[in-house]
Amino acid sequence: MKTSKTKAQTAKAATAAIGSAGFAPGGGNAGGPGSFGTGGIDVLIGVSLVSFTATPAQIVPFGASQLQWEVEGPPRGFVVKLNNEIVARKSQKFVQPQNTSTYRLDAVSDDRIQFLGSVTIGIDTSLCEINSLMGQSTSLHDFLTSQIEAEGLYHRNSPSVDFSPGTIRFRLRLGKDVSFVSDPDIKIDASFGLTVTGGKVVGVAKSIDVEVSFPWYAGFNPLTDSITLQIERIKAEGKARQGAEDLIEGFGQMIDLFSHFANGGLIKHSVRIGVDEDGEGTIDVRACPHNLLVSFAKMSSART
Repeated sequence: MKTSKTKAQTAKAATAAIGSAGFAPGGGNAGGPGSFGTGGIDVLIGVSLVSFTATPAQIVPFGASQLQWEVEGPPRGFVVKLNNEIVARKSQKFVQPQNTSTYRLDAVSDDRIQFLGSVTIGIDTSLCEINSLMGQSTSLHDFLTSQIEAEGLYHRNSPSVDFSPGTIRFRLRLGKDVSFVSDPDIKIDASFGLTVTGGKVVGVAKSIDVEVSFPWYAGFNPLTDSITLQIERIKAEGKARQGAEDLIEGFGQMIDLFSHFANGGLIKHSVRIGVDEDGEGTIDVRACPHNLLVSFAKMSSART
């Protein structure tokens, strides 16, 4: 007598068919270096680190180090990640960290993560110099106050400036002259950092929030209507956002100008934002000998 298969038996047969076709249950090619499946902890038990090195382990500023690793494990069911980036199980990569950095290897299967190992690359800054710019909270406040008028805006309140490690935040409440309607109230809340690109300090926006509102009585103006107000709001938001971007760029340029090094044999390498014991913002710009520059392209072409 012929009997029908249960759902469990059918599913088991389908899974076996998929496996025999050369595909991992999770969708990756069976045996591929980046195959990923539903193995979970059972798969990760069979994963091990053969080697993971950084050569050299300490570099000079602008220098590079070569990471090399090899991981063994089942032919499918997991992936290897280097600092959360999927990589081949056996490979190498040149890195040029600006500061002492740690690189981590993990094996990942489904939602399970198995730490494999890590290496740290140190930076020898003994030949570098640091230019410390103090009192930068006051400097940025004065800069914001003077520059807003150049953007066609005016201050309603004094700018608010806050420094924290790695980040500068400023908040502005502004107005904008509009000829045929009441001036809008414009609020800007922006955060940014500083970095060094091409030997120059530049400002990098992290977030810019803009809020524009008109007085409640603006809608009663016979020369305006809701559409006109909406158009003016959009224009004011665009002007304010562009103004914030220009301020961040301009402050970066100002810091680059003020952080001059008398030693012409140095090139700016990195910048650090901090806060002193009095709560005042500080900016430290590090410059290092540029004759230690390493050609990244040359090193990459040397790979075999």
